[in-house]
Amino acid sequence: MPASALIAAACMAGCALAYSLGPGFISQKVYGKRFGHKISWWDARPAVAILTVVLAAAMFATTWGSVRLLLALPLVVFGPTLALIDLGVHRLPNRITSMFAVATCVVITVAFILDGDGSRLVRAGLAALFFGLFFLLSHFVRGGVGLGDVKLAPSVFALAGAASWAALGLTLLAAVTMAGLVALGVIVSRRGGLSTPIALGPWMLLGLAVGLSLSSTTW
Repeated sequence: MPASALIAAACMAGCALAYSLGPGFISQKVYGKRFGHKISWWDARPAVAILTVVLAAAMFATTWGSVRLLLALPLVVFGPTLALIDLGVHRLPNRITSMFAVATCVVITVAFILDGDGSRLVRAGLAALFFGLFFLLSHFVRGGVGLGDVKLAPSVFALAGAASWAALGLTLLAAVTMAGLVALGVIVSRRGGLSTPIALGPWMLLGLAVGLSLSSTTW
């Protein structure tokens, strides 16, 4: 592996760890305490560090040499914190989803500057608009998605759309499939019913990881 690849990998992992073990970990603890989340081993710093490093390594290994590596940066930095908070207390903090959105705009703009592909901006804009409106309308349906999901969805699908149509399709398919399996597991295990809320944020984020990892930038 060339030195430039090692430097890129170190920078990605370093940025992600600095956030997830610093401000992100503090937010995780604050929200857990505020909403009565029972602390487990998964909430400890070693577990958060492992999750962050594994995600960073997976994204680097599958997107190296592609602009998708740049588009994966917001996911790697903010994804673990958002996922763990949502799994713990079913909340997606406004401050973190806002930073995720800002980072999304920055990396998509930089990707456009680097390759001059205007279609990237069109795909990202259409994806953000469509899924933002879809999730917003879903929020007002009985048993619909939470406001945190409404705020996260445009960023997640904009990043997927900026990568390619294939990435957008894979992200949606993976997110829906995994969330559906979790809901089915809750029902089968009798830990809840059809109206039992599930954390959707982690599956959107994991779906994005799948979409960026497995897609092609040529379609």
